[in-house]
Amino acid sequence: MTALNIKKGASGHSAYDLRANFDERVERRTLAVLVMAPEKTAWAWNETWAQRIMLGIGAIGLFILGVFPQVARPLLVNLPLMFTHLGQ
Repeated sequence: MTALNIKKGASGHSAYDLRANFDERVERRTLAVLVMAPEKTAWAWNETWAQRIMLGIGAIGLFILGVFPQVARPLLVNLPLMFTHLGQ
């Protein structure tokens, strides 16, 4: 078995810190890259009032189901009965 020929002095570059030479930012997280806006972009409401109300109702509903999960029990118990005709 022969010894590996490895040069002394490792490179300081990491495979996770890849970036273009002209860009100063380093993109490390996929989610951050997906939701990133262009620089100097102000926050703005893009939803209509109806969408905002529906999002609020959904968030409140999720909160209530998280605090009181027994509210969904009757639906979940009877759910398989709704699909008995599929097995026939």
